[in-house]
Amino acid sequence: MRFSTSDATVVDPTTGNRKHQDTAPVPSAVSAEDTNMVIWSLMKVVQTGGATPAAFDPTNAATYSVLLTALQAMFGQVLATSGVPYGFKIGAVTVQFGTTATIALDTVSGVISFPVAFSTACLVVLVTPSTDRGVNPSGGNYSPGIFNKTASGFQINNDSFATTFDFIAIGY
Repeated sequence: MRFSTSDATVVDPTTGNRKHQDTAPVPSAVSAEDTNMVIWSLMKVVQTGGATPAAFDPTNAATYSVLLTALQAMFGQVLATSGVPYGFKIGAVTVQFGTTATIALDTVSGVISFPVAFSTACLVVLVTPSTDRGVNPSGGNYSPGIFNKTASGFQINNDSFATTFDFIAIGY
């Protein structure tokens, strides 16, 4: 059945969502065993994802997305601001990424804010120069230092060439 074009659907007046007519036959040969296997497999996904199983209620928008909620809990949810992705969330753990403004040679950056503050804490921040400038002009080993890490941001001690940095931060 092509749900989007089938004439065996009705539009629920409360939500505006399409649903199959209870009185119309489903135009395919599916056994009761097949249907039960699909239903119970989907219920196992809902259970594994930690979502609360709920009877379908056309007047309750949350019952349209129980499976989606479970899948997002299991596999993550892309986080975005104004359509631009900045990270993803799996359960309580959030991973954010971004690029800093240019940080001058041998300086300490101002506070670099995460796209969205972590609700509890930032566990780790990893940085790498956004551009490959070759040899460290200071003559030493290149190793940017991360410090003053908080739930809302961090600072970088840049002991090498002026550059922007890409970062990945993990927190909860």
